Amino acid sequence: MVLLVLICNTKKRVHIISKPNSRDRWISNGFPAVTWNYCKLSYVSKFTYLGHVITGVLNDDDTKREITYLFGRNNMLISRFYK
Repeated sequence: MVLLVLICNTKKRVHIISKPNSRDRWISNGFPAVTWNYCKLSYVSKFTYLGHVITGVLNDDDTKREITYLFGRNNMLISRFYK
């Protein structure tokens, strides 16, 4: 028999609700509290995960900006070393 113990810091745990793009797909304006091990998790509109800002809006501007930056940096390195 294996006993698995999961310890979770509930101060660092948050939840976010993504709203659908069209208003006719909305289910509710409010949602019940989410709990983890009888502790309420806080609701946030955005948070940072591994250096990326996650928001409730379903777009990916931060990732597009980072990809553009990486392409520019790679092009600079290619032009510098392959002349």
